[in-house]
Amino acid sequence: MNLPKTYWGEAVVSAAYLINRTPSSALHFKTPQQTLESYFSIPHISNLEPRVFGCTVYVHIPKVLRKKLDPCAKKCVFVGYSNVQKGYRCYDPVLHKMHVSMDVSFQELEPYYSGGDSVNSSQGEIPTTEEEIITLQHTPGPDVTFPTNDFATRLTPITEASSLDVPESIPEVNTNPTPMSSNGPSITSIDGLILPVRVSQRPNKGVPKQLYESDPNSKDALDDPNRKEAMNVEMKALQKNSTYKARLVAKGYTQKYGVDYQDTFAPVAKLNTIRILISIAANRDWPLKQCDDLFEMELLERHLANEFEIKDLGSLKYQRLVGRLIYLSHTRSDIAYAVSVVSRFMHNPSEDHMAAVYRILRYLKGCPGKGMLYSKNNSPEIKGYTDSDWAGDKTTRQSTSGYFTFVEDNLVTWKSKKQKVVARSSAEAEFRGMAHGVCELLWIKSILQDLGICYNQPMELHCDSKTAIEIVHNPVQHDSTKHVEVDRHFIKEKLDQKIIQFPYIKSEDQLADILTKAVSGKVFEEAINKLGMIDIYAPT
Repeated sequence: MNLPKTYWGEAVVSAAYLINRTPSSALHFKTPQQTLESYFSIPHISNLEPRVFGCTVYVHIPKVLRKKLDPCAKKCVFVGYSNVQKGYRCYDPVLHKMHVSMDVSFQELEPYYSGGDSVNSSQGEIPTTEEEIITLQHTPGPDVTFPTNDFATRLTPITEASSLDVPESIPEVNTNPTPMSSNGPSITSIDGLILPVRVSQRPNKGVPKQLYESDPNSKDALDDPNRKEAMNVEMKALQKNSTYKARLVAKGYTQKYGVDYQDTFAPVAKLNTIRILISIAANRDWPLKQCDDLFEMELLERHLANEFEIKDLGSLKYQRLVGRLIYLSHTRSDIAYAVSVVSRFMHNPSEDHMAAVYRILRYLKGCPGKGMLYSKNNSPEIKGYTDSDWAGDKTTRQSTSGYFTFVEDNLVTWKSKKQKVVARSSAEAEFRGMAHGVCELLWIKSILQDLGICYNQPMELHCDSKTAIEIVHNPVQHDSTKHVEVDRHFIKEKLDQKIIQFPYIKSEDQLADILTKAVSGKVFEEAINKLGMIDIYAPT
């Protein structure tokens, strides 16, 4: 394909990608990737169809990134396959940009670099940094540009030596590059060729300005002094915390549509994940260590206050109480529904809402020792309970859905939340709640797979709505289900794959009832006992 030598690194990576996905007789006709997956739990990305390395590829440009008369595709050179997401790696030598996309069109019989063409200063250049670019300069003769790749230990001209008009006598120069002076660039020599080294003269490269300066072409709103002052304060805080350099997205390539596609990943452990780990540790006798030393916590708070900007949000009594109750509901599933209701009025509370908060506090004061007990059970399975209260909100007539999930008979996650849209029927409300429960079970399954734990039987999601269960099993589309079509196909796919099943349960045995509506004291106590909550101060 007449590719420049600077593409050797991409060629090696592309070859390794194909070799790892080619069956081998030494591995009993398995691929190296399949063999590796049998020993380790690694993210799985669907294999891509092999293509001719170095051929011409056209990358589609979305409509939002182009105007009406602009070209709808960009000509690039195909340089391999992505290892972090499903897509082909296509390099644009003109703009020095790498594109990873599946929306491409290959011209495998058309090399990007033809044999008769000379390589200009932009072709074949895949720079890893923006600081140093080494350029060959001869007079007369073409300019040839080389990148400073880490894998290249020796720079050689791309074109043949005969194509360059090199002077017969070249003055000797020092082979060690010297810092650039104000008079001009420093000079190095490689194989008798004069190489001026251009080094960046910007000492503040990559560091944002301390103060915001408005663009003369920006909107009038940016000229508002109050807005500029707010931006300046924010920039100072970012510079103090050193958070302007990069944004970490942890394992974003593992996101799945319908499960966590809209989530923003952060390197912080969720409390749900911790409860799953505690349940597994209790059933497998794993040792756990808890750090709750008050003195250490105070030291940590002081350290955080010195290192990061902390804002005082004021003494808002209702919001402060509800915020603490929300935090407490991560360990007290019995107050999840009540806290969910009062949190809907965080910005416009009334005296009735404050009275409801005090009632929750009185309940907590009466049972301060109640909490979750994680015990060892002989039940290697994942199951859940889902329920919905149709049009339960008297103000907006939106429905409330909730779910409980269990790992090896220990409660690990729960949620009580008002649905975003108004359901037109009770079946629709139940079906939307069922979709949320399926997503939670799939997330738990992925967490356990990361821990190397798999179960053979399908996960169970108990539901007390026969209509919703029939909609899942019935592939025929009806007018009454077209507004939940996406959820229906999503759930049906998991059902056909035998990943999940939906056993029917009577309403009186539905544990998730306490997450969607107010129930009697007897029903409430029976439910929280089945959830595994105990009171350590209760008389025995």
